[in-house]
Amino acid sequence: MTVCVVARSSEGDSFVAARDRMFSYSTGKRYDSISLKGVPLTPDGRWYCMFAAGDVSHVLPVIRKAKKEFRYRGSSMPFRQEVVERVCVEAYQARIFEVVNDTILSCYGIDLPTYRREGLNFVATECARINQKIEAVKLHLWLIVFGYDDFNQAHLFIVNDPGKARCCDNDGIAAIGTGAQLANISLLRDERPLHSQAEMLCRVAEAKFEAEQEPRKTVGKDSAVGVFRRPGRMTNPMTEAFISIRLMDAIRKAHEQHHDRQYPRKLLEAVTDEINSEITSEHISRVLYKAEELIRRDNAKRRARSTTRQRK
Repeated sequence: MTVCVVARSSEGDSFVAARDRMFSYSTGKRYDSISLKGVPLTPDGRWYCMFAAGDVSHVLPVIRKAKKEFRYRGSSMPFRQEVVERVCVEAYQARIFEVVNDTILSCYGIDLPTYRREGLNFVATECARINQKIEAVKLHLWLIVFGYDDFNQAHLFIVNDPGKARCCDNDGIAAIGTGAQLANISLLRDERPLHSQAEMLCRVAEAKFEAEQEPRKTVGKDSAVGVFRRPGRMTNPMTEAFISIRLMDAIRKAHEQHHDRQYPRKLLEAVTDEINSEITSEHISRVLYKAEELIRRDNAKRRARSTTRQRK
């Protein structure tokens, strides 16, 4: 599992986001520092999706379906909040239907629409058994979707089983994953600094750090924390900026030492400086790609040297 946290700040009408980078699989395997746990959702870059899942195999099928539908509806950009919500819900439900068809109904040579039409052809006990299995199907997938509509107004909502949406516009906060409860407790414990991006970022990072105490230890220690800014125009995408690991460690230390109500002025100034930089997720991805390339080359050289020694 994981944790993802998003909160709105009235400074710049922006979103502050934090998440771990752990991936969990149905086999029980967990790997940290794997992903930023988020992707741009719409072609115009005005809506973003973060995810948490018990099994990551369902993440991309749902997101691909949603992105395909948004591309199909491209002429209506920028998108209204109601459209974005409906597309995400329908993509989620479509994945559930696929799982039902593949894991339950395929052995009968039928799909869900056929079963709905012809289910009475089964005996009552068999129908009841199949219905029970269908109703038990869950993706164990949570999505946080946020962005800016065709009036350039900010919106935030969550999509989860069985394919339903929950609006978070009034709360201004959303947390998903196994660490969500601890993150919400952290954010709701004191009045939130709605008018300061830097202070809100520290509080959201703090919520992520506290979520790491989840008893099953399913929240990764590695973190990505940053700000998503409101587009200057309705034709522009959101822009994003992340803070460095050094600064995240400073926030963690200040929180652990109870220097967090308010956070030290110098720390807030450092946060402001970094979120006003241009360290985007694209930059991070490029750096990670280069690092992975170096590792692959190093491994190839090591294997080549080993092979040469064995031949000798």
